[in-house]
Amino acid sequence: MKWAAYLQGKDKLALHRAGLSPIPKTSELKLWKQEARDANARLRALVESFRRELARGLERLDRVPDETLKWLGSIDATKPVTKPFGHKQEAATMERYSADWEREDQ
Repeated sequence: MKWAAYLQGKDKLALHRAGLSPIPKTSELKLWKQEARDANARLRALVESFRRELARGLERLDRVPDETLKWLGSIDATKPVTKPFGHKQEAATMERYSADWEREDQ
């Protein structure tokens, strides 16, 4: 599907706003409407929750049996891979990937 065709007729400003990260709590009071402040607070809480869950999952990765990790790393549902799923990147790469979903750079 072509993006231009898919986005035809969509509210592009609303889509852009939906992709932004939450503003810090200190800047939240500058939002004009209470509804926008409430939505930003919910989004900020969601980002923090996701960050905690990701950290918890990464901490527990070494406790998962190798056989399970082989199945997690497989793209084929009928057979595991030979190398278990795990930390494949350097710490800086993991931070960069995390920043992508958090969109901290905006």
